[in-house]
Amino acid sequence: MNIRNTPTDPTRAGNSGLPEQLEQRRLLRLPEVRAAVGLGTATIYKRIELGTFPAGLLLSPRCRRWPAHEITSWLEACEASASHAEGAKA
Repeated sequence: MNIRNTPTDPTRAGNSGLPEQLEQRRLLRLPEVRAAVGLGTATIYKRIELGTFPAGLLLSPRCRRWPAHEITSWLEACEASASHAEGAKA
């Protein structure tokens, strides 16, 4: 299943009405990131600690945002890894 093609995906071009180049530079809030990747808050922050998820930008002590392109790249890497793992099973 391609997560980026779901209706709730905020990283999809055109979702916010912005041109694709600006859309990929958009800063996503945590609820948008959770919807795009299908992970909960605790899992996202645990993976940030482990270095397996983009840390995003800490704008203030209680304000973190993720560039849309970082989330898109992370999803693509996950898909590539899953495809590679499926290919190894065959």
